[in-house]
Amino acid sequence: MSNRRQKGQDLIEYALLLALVVAVGIYVYVHGGLTDSLKQIYGSASSVVDIINGEHGGEDPGDNPSEHPEDQHTGKVLADSLKEAIANGYTDGDSKKFPYISFFGGLSDQNGDSWVEVAVVRNPDGTFSVYNNGNSSGYGARGVFINNKRAGDFSGLWSQVINQGSSGINSGNVTIADDSTAWYGVRVRADGQATYYSATIDNPSTITKNGKTIPDFNSSDVTKTPLY
Repeated sequence: MSNRRQKGQDLIEYALLLALVVAVGIYVYVHGGLTDSLKQIYGSASSVVDIINGEHGGEDPGDNPSEHPEDQHTGKVLADSLKEAIANGYTDGDSKKFPYISFFGGLSDQNGDSWVEVAVVRNPDGTFSVYNNGNSSGYGARGVFINNKRAGDFSGLWSQVINQGSSGINSGNVTIADDSTAWYGVRVRADGQATYYSATIDNPSTITKNGKTIPDFNSSDVTKTPLY
């Protein structure tokens, strides 16, 4: 008997909720267009039906990686910083701006063999670290220069380029918002094209180099999103 009473009470609550939706729709109709009103009524009623059917019960939108755009936004900011530095490196005459990145292969390399890349990596202890690398067509890593000095371990991509920028993002405060992401990063080519990369914890896409585990941008398991 109590179950019937409970179900009856639920139906009354849903009926009142639907009545409220219709009342709002009528108000919108009086003060707005018919088409928009019908759309709002339909959308609201559909949401109520979903609640009744339990389709959204207990679901947290934050559990969906697509609800974490912060990481890709940070990646875009990183790409912007690198792209600007590359452009500065090929300013004519003595008007170069700091910081700047240049490639021994030059801008004539349009096939992507000259590039720089940076990444944010989730560490096993829950902290975050940064990664950097680069390549110059025909010259490898030794053909990349930061502020006219050979890049070396490429740490200058963070310390001299990104950390010195106005974005507020730096190697000391950058994080990963999506708990399912192992690392994300960007690769910017000498011709200005940029791509966002990310890898999941389940498939981290890493390699070991000189005893260190680093992101593998070339892995077939990474997700790639062109930025520009």
